[in-house]
Amino acid sequence: MSKGNLIRAPYSEITAAIELLDSLEVTPEHLAELRKASSWRKTITSGVVSGDQYLLSLLGLEISAKKAGFSNDDLSKLAGDDDLMKRLFQVVRGYAEVKEIEHLIDCDADPFLPNSSWKVEEHRKGGFWKWNENNVILYLSEQQQKKKVISGNDLRKELTDKPVLNANVLNYLLKNPHLIPEVWKGKFIFFWGTIYRDSDGILSVRYLNWYGDRWYWSWVWLENVWGEFCPAALRASSSVLNP
Repeated sequence: MSKGNLIRAPYSEITAAIELLDSLEVTPEHLAELRKASSWRKTITSGVVSGDQYLLSLLGLEISAKKAGFSNDDLSKLAGDDDLMKRLFQVVRGYAEVKEIEHLIDCDADPFLPNSSWKVEEHRKGGFWKWNENNVILYLSEQQQKKKVISGNDLRKELTDKPVLNANVLNYLLKNPHLIPEVWKGKFIFFWGTIYRDSDGILSVRYLNWYGDRWYWSWVWLENVWGEFCPAALRASSSVLNP
């Protein structure tokens, strides 16, 4: 195995290198960890220190990758999929293009029944609707905006002539959680287009909420009250493809 001539470097250079590492908050523990690291990691570290331009260009992607939303799992998937990397190469070179997947939701389909004893009281259909977070408005009644509460029954009446999204959209988002906007976290997003009646005859509406590390759904009886963190999801524009 070939070696460099770092061992022959003047003591002053070694000292200067240690001072540089110290200024970069490299600790003795980091160096000890590097000595025990895999040969791959040692090679990467060597490449960075020696100024390998190809490697430095890859590392330069870190900032833009984070801005684009790439996670560690995303990057691991990309690194482990040669075919995916080749297709990405074709896009970068201009030989291919990225086409966004159209997420069409059938808002006319029968809604999911959370319980066999439940029935659908009301289901506002809406044809095939293409998901786009910019086409969704989170609606709050005047009372909710004033940080007051409104009863579910009164809110339902207020939403009668508004383009509320139904539970089919909620179900689609749960199957495709990457589509759910980050700004929805911390809120209870209600889908008033579908109203259920349980075995006791009580009406309820389902909502979407972020809990811990995942999105989940639940429901609230209309006899309860809605506050400022409980908006209704409305369709913002006429994006129905097949009403």
